[in-house]
Amino acid sequence: MAAEAHTAATAEAFTEAFGAELAPAFLTLKEKMDKVRYESFKASIVAMAPLQAQVAEMGAKVPKFWVTSLVNCSETRNHIPKCDVPALEALTNVSVQYGDDIRNFDVVFTFAENAYFSNPTLTLSFTVTPPAGETAPKPFDLSPDVYMKPVTTIQWKSDDVNLVKKAPKVDIEDLDDDAEISEETGFGSFFNFFSQSGEDTEEIGEALCEWRVQALEYATGSDKSDDEWSDDGEGDDNEDAEME
Repeated sequence: MAAEAHTAATAEAFTEAFGAELAPAFLTLKEKMDKVRYESFKASIVAMAPLQAQVAEMGAKVPKFWVTSLVNCSETRNHIPKCDVPALEALTNVSVQYGDDIRNFDVVFTFAENAYFSNPTLTLSFTVTPPAGETAPKPFDLSPDVYMKPVTTIQWKSDDVNLVKKAPKVDIEDLDDDAEISEETGFGSFFNFFSQSGEDTEEIGEALCEWRVQALEYATGSDKSDDEWSDDGEGDDNEDAEME
């Protein structure tokens, strides 16, 4: 939903609920509450920053810390087919870098030397600034439309290891009801996101931010949901992503 339509829908809902006379006052109250929520969220990000830095520092001492954490979180694992796991095992850090407006942020993936690409870092960039012609969200709206803008070109070492070519993005809407999805390539490599632009309809930005806050817990497996890669449903068959 475009931001303009969302604002109009909110005003209409308030008018229907409270009447034309009271609706403006309730809308003003909502805007004040939105500001408090925004400032509270921003303060929590600032407060957590040094602790998240410690997670990164300590996680660097544990083999496969980041890939294990990512595949133990269902919201991120859904975007990571098995073919991506060996490349993601080279992760040494994942950080979220917020702008002055915390609704604009970058997710930076840092890698050790690996057999797949030469980039030391890959970045996903997200913004609430809409394309030309679209209405910008209100200043303190924490549920705006979010847009992706490509900032990284992956330097694959060869076509043989190019995961985007091996597992291109699959448009779910184009699939037949009885279509079978390969566990190896899934709905496309996670690395497809680095060339994606436009509205973040899959909400990968939100998923990564929420995962990163609890990356430590996911790395232990304490918040792990049912394993979607298991053949028998009784455990994790993805030994490649297990921490050693």
